[in-house]
Amino acid sequence: MSFVITRGGAADIDGVGALHALSRMKTYKFISGYEPERYTAHWRTRFEAEHEHHRLRVAKAVGSGELVGFAYAGNGFLHAIHVHPDWKGLGVGQALMAAARISLRELGFARAALWVLDDNGRACRFYERDGWVLSGQTRMSEMDGALTRQLEYVRDLHADSGVALAFIRDSRGFVLLQHRDEHSRVGPNKWGMPGGLIEPGESALEAVHREVFEETGLVVPNLRPFWSGLYPAAGPDVPAPVMIHAFHGTTTAPLDDVVLGEGKAMVFVDPGDIPALDTLPWVTSLLEVLEHHVKADVAEGGVVEGLGHGGEDVETQ
Repeated sequence: MSFVITRGGAADIDGVGALHALSRMKTYKFISGYEPERYTAHWRTRFEAEHEHHRLRVAKAVGSGELVGFAYAGNGFLHAIHVHPDWKGLGVGQALMAAARISLRELGFARAALWVLDDNGRACRFYERDGWVLSGQTRMSEMDGALTRQLEYVRDLHADSGVALAFIRDSRGFVLLQHRDEHSRVGPNKWGMPGGLIEPGESALEAVHREVFEETGLVVPNLRPFWSGLYPAAGPDVPAPVMIHAFHGTTTAPLDDVVLGEGKAMVFVDPGDIPALDTLPWVTSLLEVLEHHVKADVAEGGVVEGLGHGGEDVETQ
């Protein structure tokens, strides 16, 4: 079960309303009926009024095009994030959250907030794993006729965690790969892409530019995000889950201009030859995602595609 995430529009509102109604009915006991028409009318009015300064991101199943999740952000807030019950645990929520944070940064916000019902433990755990922290503020708010107590979470949008990786292509479409040496802490003697740990206070974008320059000597100003998510543990090479922020870009620099800052070698590789290499476990999966991204040619925020891995997704906000 794979999915793509892109920017939503007016044509997606029917799906957003239906999913919102289903998600709330499945999550909250005080909501007993399924009323997609009412939710759709709400979203249609709201989207028409706010679409210029808010961002709607939607997750759609590859093949069927079914809307399986959405996130709505703007004005410094993550207003909503919902995943279809049948798609829980497949990384949809993580991908939507990454896309929503990117959207808020693009809108000029350095910090964001959200509100969540105090008894929605699943959602609270999801937010906390993504780096959100309680602000200490609470409010009482009406939801579908019920008075609810809500908690505020906040997050610094310029600070990410995990690793930032770069898929850099040359004019032939070949991908720049690094052959790690025997001293590498992750995947010794294996092939991977340039990148590394995000330092405290850095954004993933800042980290990937720094790592690319340190490891290759190249400056690649057109790096854009195309996937973020928690990659599961995968044997001795990846002994614990790791948060990956993947970027792609192009360069006209020849191989002679590439400086080997780390590892045994740094070379441009024909994508068709990569499956034969002894690579880190996420290389081929992310390359497939990137190929889909390039073919889809989706602008503004990129495409994020699920890798089919598990993880607890938020049901509602």
